[in-house]
Amino acid sequence: MKKIFTLFGFIFIINYGFGQTTLINSAGDGGFETGTTVAANGWTSNGATNLWQIGNAPGGQTGVRCAYISNGGAGGTWTYTNSASKTSHLYRSVSFPAGETSITLSFKWKCQGESGYDRLLVYTNTAAPVSGTPASSTTAWGTAVLVGGPYNSNTTWQNVTITLPAALAGTTKNLIFTWQNDGSFGSNPPAAIDDVSLISSPPPPAPSNDLCAGATSLPCATTNLAGTTVNTTSVADPSGCGSNYGVWYTFVGDGQNTTISSTATFDHEMVISSGSCGSLTNITCEDAATSGGTETYTFAATNGVTYYVYIAHYSTSSSTTGTFTISRSCSAPPVAPPNDLCSGATNLPCGTSALAGTTVNSTNTAHGTACSELSISSGSCGTFTNVVCTDSPENHTFTTVNGVTYYVYVAYWTTGSTTGTFDISRSCSAPPAAPANDNCAGATALTVNPFNLYNYYVWNCFWSYSFC
Repeated sequence: MKKIFTLFGFIFIINYGFGQTTLINSAGDGGFETGTTVAANGWTSNGATNLWQIGNAPGGQTGVRCAYISNGGAGGTWTYTNSASKTSHLYRSVSFPAGETSITLSFKWKCQGESGYDRLLVYTNTAAPVSGTPASSTTAWGTAVLVGGPYNSNTTWQNVTITLPAALAGTTKNLIFTWQNDGSFGSNPPAAIDDVSLISSPPPPAPSNDLCAGATSLPCATTNLAGTTVNTTSVADPSGCGSNYGVWYTFVGDGQNTTISSTATFDHEMVISSGSCGSLTNITCEDAATSGGTETYTFAATNGVTYYVYIAHYSTSSSTTGTFTISRSCSAPPVAPPNDLCSGATNLPCGTSALAGTTVNSTNTAHGTACSELSISSGSCGTFTNVVCTDSPENHTFTTVNGVTYYVYVAYWTTGSTTGTFDISRSCSAPPAAPANDNCAGATALTVNPFNLYNYYVWNCFWSYSFC
């Protein structure tokens, strides 16, 4: 009695250590090695004519015995009668442990039969099966759930592994192997099964970076860091770009240019955002490649800003997961032109001819002028008065005012990030001379004509005698 207790305690520890429960052992009841009858192995059978038997007639079984259909009774031949429609079941009740949602059924089978009619099916059901139901060639059967098959047309042992629904955890169901045949045609041999194994275990843990709060650090010089979305939980992707089954990475910007790339075994999306978990601002959703491809994105990371990278299947409705690698490289950002900002404006003296300039690597900074293209303003940085905006041709002639500061701004003609090179010139000339009498002080004197005055006098005297 003491030995039995010790043995059971040892088995419990081993199963607990591996985190799984063996519900049907392929070396015992599942291999039909416990006894010579169906009942001795913990199974039940029903049907008529073509019945499940225990023996070695099919040959090639792993141990001494297997289960098979026979029309010859216990220990009979591996043959069936196809002149009448028959449905027979081999089943046993199984209690699936609560919380052990990872459930795997495996077995091997062989059967010739008839495609679409004479075949092996596998079900789970709360109720015990009824002989004759379901009739060939139907698989639908009340509340029974078809989990495997149909299997036929192969007379060599075939291995099958089936993942059963997680919803079975915490329930008691019948595991049912069903043979059905119609009343015509079909070829021997019928179904045989062996090495039935049923194992349940808790679901494997989700990756440590399954949630944003547990994002994995992604420092510069990270190269092909292995990652997986397998076993992730369903949490909505805040960007709305990818699947809900994804993982997270994070880093803090340091002012450098950063390149992030990921290569996956599945068609994935790489989402980059900034901010904090629960309040993220999307930067990009990269999905240029297909399955097995690489997604990549380069940008200038702002000092002190926290960034997050999310990897998932590209489809928002997909639960597909897989493995991938992720990398991050960093480099110093390109140097902006010295006159990138107004405060560093380049002097443009008279006589400047084809001075080379560039907007390449300029920063995205509001310029404060009235327009892009070629803009000329007066005033001071931050307080401009527009003189002219010109675009085709980009030249303008005007008279400057002594002591007034002018600024020339050169950029792409419309909004966007287009940059390039150019040259700029400034020529100056004296303004045309003003007339001598341009000002009041230089007014031109007018000389009175005596002759005209005399005529005026005579004309007035003629008409106005009294005046003279």
